Amino acid sequence: MNFPAQEAQQRKHAEARLAALAANLNVRGVLTRVDADSLAILNDGGQQTDTIVCRPWPLDRDAWWFFDCTGEPLAEAGDIVGAAVAILGNLRSGTHG
Repeated sequence: MNFPAQEAQQRKHAEARLAALAANLNVRGVLTRVDADSLAILNDGGQQTDTIVCRPWPLDRDAWWFFDCTGEPLAEAGDIVGAAVAILGNLRSGTHG
């Protein structure tokens, strides 16, 4: 069971990781929008093509990971570059949107 202070701390952690990922993607020319608890990946027309979340992954002892809109793990939350590369790969392959 999570307590309010613990939940707030986890939310802040996820928001910071998503903001760092957004910044990395933006310098690579990917349009993004940081929402309350997710990162929207946008196409050139501004339409959302993917939604990225950051949350603990039970299969990795609750380490924080980035996941795409299908629940596919992209990279550990500390690996911003790895997550960006995975998202770029999905965009290029047309996996999402």
